[in-house]
Amino acid sequence: MFQNISSSTKGIILVNLAVLGFSLSNAFVKLVSDSISVGEILFFRSLFFFIPFYFYFVIKNKSFVAANSIFKTDKFWLQTFRGIIGAVGLLFIFYGFANLPLAEASALNFSTTLFVTVLSVPILKESVGWKRWLAVFVGFSGVLFIAQPSTGTFMSLSFLVAGIALLGAFLDSLSLVYNRLLSKTDSSLCILAHYSLWMLLVSFLFFLKNPVIPSLTNIILLMGVTVGSSFGQYAVTKAFSYAEASLISPFFYLLIAWGVLFGYLFWQEVPTDNVLFGSFIVICVSIFMSRNKKSRFSFSKNFKN
Repeated sequence: MFQNISSSTKGIILVNLAVLGFSLSNAFVKLVSDSISVGEILFFRSLFFFIPFYFYFVIKNKSFVAANSIFKTDKFWLQTFRGIIGAVGLLFIFYGFANLPLAEASALNFSTTLFVTVLSVPILKESVGWKRWLAVFVGFSGVLFIAQPSTGTFMSLSFLVAGIALLGAFLDSLSLVYNRLLSKTDSSLCILAHYSLWMLLVSFLFFLKNPVIPSLTNIILLMGVTVGSSFGQYAVTKAFSYAEASLISPFFYLLIAWGVLFGYLFWQEVPTDNVLFGSFIVICVSIFMSRNKKSRFSFSKNFKN
């Protein structure tokens, strides 16, 4: 049946499945964070991804030595730097999902596309016109609305947690910019191999602070984190092979809708007016930037969890 529908429809179906996978992964992070730390969540998420990823190439090449060829690069230190900042960034993002309402954490994660635009100037030497700079400014104003503490106290706990989540988005965007730089010399497989390896090594340091083996229930939830994000990334890649970015990009903003739904169903969370208004601003700005032909980056093309 799937073979009898148009490529555009296939792309739309796949991107919606991807968004659902990412949203479920985020919800699993929040669920399991009640029992274990975000450092442990990141470690087991990385472990459950890296083991099948690496041993697939061992089996395929029938040798550990041959499988290790996926790590071959002339940019070892840049790969290392990107892997470390990517791991710390994802740790901070997980911290946001664990401690903020799902809708708010999801909306803050959209600031990645704004940071990418800013960082592309000094690192990639890209030119950014005044319209895109204005869009970035307006987008960050929306982020401030989202991060505004409901208690009215500027240095409230919720504001500090939002700041950590934003720092995670910044580090994640830095990782994406260096991914663009590395893609000029290294294959996508090599970049993914180094990224997943350093994600595992860095997260193992956090695991060592409190080396506790999770319960069976938590293992299932942790596998949900891994499967949801991995499936989402795979579905995104396939979606872009079927349909144009301009067609499927808007569907990524359903992440916030899923965040609102899951937050209400499982934690009785109701987003504030600030979160809704700020999310509206960020979504409008992100759509504008993703449709700007001069932009090399769009949030949807670079989105990952």
